[in-house]
Amino acid sequence: MTTVNDLKEYLRITHSEDDAVLGILLNTAKSFAEVKTGIKYVADDLLYEQLLKYLVQHYYDNRSALNDKQAVEMPFTITDLIKTITYRGNIE
Repeated sequence: MTTVNDLKEYLRITHSEDDAVLGILLNTAKSFAEVKTGIKYVADDLLYEQLLKYLVQHYYDNRSALNDKQAVEMPFTITDLIKTITYRGNIE
């Protein structure tokens, strides 16, 4: 299961000022992924865990995009993982 500490290590964040933001982004990423794939999040699903990390990184890196009025497209890596998880379906 991806945690805020996992995300901090993945994103190379050494401070704790953004811990609450990362928690919100992680929950947003889980909800987004479940809606887009139609697959319920299951801890320890390696593809799903990587998708969450990519989504949080994308959200974190572009968190000021709405303030700057710039639309940022989802990277191919994210859209491809969404398609792969959707096609694969639930894991047992």
